[in-house]
Amino acid sequence: MIWRVVATELVEEVLQRRLIAAAVVLAVVHLLLAPAAGAASLGYQARGVLAVGLWLSTLAGLGGAVFIGLQAVSGALDDGTAELALVRPISRGDWVAGRALGVAVACVLWASLVLAAWLPVGIGYGWLQPGLVAVWGALCLQLCLVGAWALFLGSLARPAIAAMAVGALVFAGVFADEVLLYASEAGAAARVTSQLLYAVLPDLDLLDLHAALVHESAVDIAGLGWSALYTACTAGILVSLTSRVLERRDLRTAA
Repeated sequence: MIWRVVATELVEEVLQRRLIAAAVVLAVVHLLLAPAAGAASLGYQARGVLAVGLWLSTLAGLGGAVFIGLQAVSGALDDGTAELALVRPISRGDWVAGRALGVAVACVLWASLVLAAWLPVGIGYGWLQPGLVAVWGALCLQLCLVGAWALFLGSLARPAIAAMAVGALVFAGVFADEVLLYASEAGAAARVTSQLLYAVLPDLDLLDLHAALVHESAVDIAGLGWSALYTACTAGILVSLTSRVLERRDLRTAA
């Protein structure tokens, strides 16, 4: 029950940060870019609009997930919200678990908003397919994974520094598959280093179904299930680490 209360508080904080207004702005950007994307697609107008729209939605989604994850712990520590929350009879571990649950809920809401912002364009160009549901699910997993990393790194540093660290991690995570490919062709030392790096990086390509939808390929539902398991395991580890960090952190208010 206490997890739900803490999670609800975070979701309310995030919504007060005008994420809905940001989604409206994103919808306007989609409407403005759609004609140019269609004109540049050389006869594949709807496909070009879909590709650009999904790319922009993912970019906005990842930015929102970083903000949500940082707001959960780093922002709360920075503005004193965490200290006020821990005045209540709640352990730091329960507080972190509740904030993590709030991050997951907020990331799912944000993923829904960024795809809903594209829907008017998709309807206008006649591109609505059942595969969009799988893309939404994959985007939710992507954002939850990035949000969990932001939650953990936010417990180690102030918001600005943590934001740069998460941004670098997300950028590197886009190329995680290339790191693994390099590991298969490199020497022994480089192979071990690359495999360790791949194990640490969030594999965002694993959670990206855009190409399958744009090229009208079959969506691997079983693969999406494995991706969900990967996200849940990684997020669980990161939340546990965040809890351990905060248990050892010297706050003015003891839990």
